[in-house]
Amino acid sequence: MSADSDDYVARNVDAKLQQDSEWLKTFEENLKKSRNLNNEITALLESFRNRLVQLEQSVVPLYEKTALLRQKQANIRKVLKTVDAMQQFYGRAAELECSIREGNASVEREQFIERMEQLAEAISFFSSHPTYQNQLDSMRLTFESGCCALEKEFRNMLLANSVMLDAPIISESLDNEYG
Repeated sequence: MSADSDDYVARNVDAKLQQDSEWLKTFEENLKKSRNLNNEITALLESFRNRLVQLEQSVVPLYEKTALLRQKQANIRKVLKTVDAMQQFYGRAAELECSIREGNASVEREQFIERMEQLAEAISFFSSHPTYQNQLDSMRLTFESGCCALEKEFRNMLLANSVMLDAPIISESLDNEYG
């Protein structure tokens, strides 16, 4: 039995060896596939990285130019707002000056005062823009003449609504207790 037993053991060892050999062959094939996949993935990642670098090189300058354009656009909007405001104040200031010069403080008192307030706003606005100094001087003169007209109207109203009394009559009317 020892020959059969040796033969059996040899066949088991051969079968085990064959099985291990097939496993090793499969393992080597899988290892080769793994290396190929690793190389392909590495190549894909390297290609992806290179494309990202190219994209970054083309997008970053575009982004910077876009940021500059946005800043310029914002500056243009600010300038346009200022120009619009100046245009409105400039046109309105000329109209106000004319209406104050021609206006009558006694007839159109509320409108006259409202125009004076608007002219004061225009003066305040143009005070921050030195290029309009001549216009500003003209507005200030008109404002001062408007103030004089209002003062004159106030005096006239005060005189018209006041009762003039003689000082000796007032002193005779007073009791001695107050004197």
